[in-house]
Amino acid sequence: MSVPGLPTGAANSGGILILGQSQNDVDVFVSLNSPPYVSTFSVIVGAGIAIGSTSALTPAMDFTGFAAGSTFNLINRGRIGGAGGNGGRGGDGFPLATNFAGAGGGGGAGSVPGLGGGATPLGTVGQPGGALLGGVHGTSLTASSPPFLFTEEGQNGGDAILSGTFVLNITNIEGEIWGGGGGGVGGFQPNPTLFDGSNGGDIATDCEHIGLLENGFAGYAVRGTAVTFISGPSDPNVKGLVGA
Repeated sequence: MSVPGLPTGAANSGGILILGQSQNDVDVFVSLNSPPYVSTFSVIVGAGIAIGSTSALTPAMDFTGFAAGSTFNLINRGRIGGAGGNGGRGGDGFPLATNFAGAGGGGGAGSVPGLGGGATPLGTVGQPGGALLGGVHGTSLTASSPPFLFTEEGQNGGDAILSGTFVLNITNIEGEIWGGGGGGVGGFQPNPTLFDGSNGGDIATDCEHIGLLENGFAGYAVRGTAVTFISGPSDPNVKGLVGA
């Protein structure tokens, strides 16, 4: 039964949400018409359906917003994937420095790949990630060694599923739940050595660590405190952390 206001390809009947068309940023609470009561709800992702995310800051599927004590049964026959993190911008020299190098970090892999990081004039930009593999870092060209000023950490990858404190039972033997890859750290040039940026992380993988900066960390497959897998709990069905 189709319900007005639900995403295209979605249906709702008696607390059941069926996702029959690929889409991004699924808010389960809104899709089930924001029920104010405690209940047990079911979500079914059809075979071959891809549920993704347009941003590493937004989970592909969000179960938050329901009344405390609610329970969810997720039957996943498709792929639910977090977005890749963007690569960091390369560092540069102090103002008025005529030669400086800063290579961009590569974007992380995900349902929507992370962007490659930008670069300063003597470095090249990082490449965007892909659906499974992180993007390649940019490179720094030969230059003099100005004082280090600024560089960026890679963005963390996005979560595939956010359930919070709600009970979530997942049947996943026919499906895939993959966290987004972390974005690569931007390169920088501390005197006197040049550094390239770091590659973006593959799906559900941290980026490479360089220098003193933090990695861009992979997103969770499922971020929540009460998650139980009925089936399909591990690689290749699940890639990424499960838990709080």
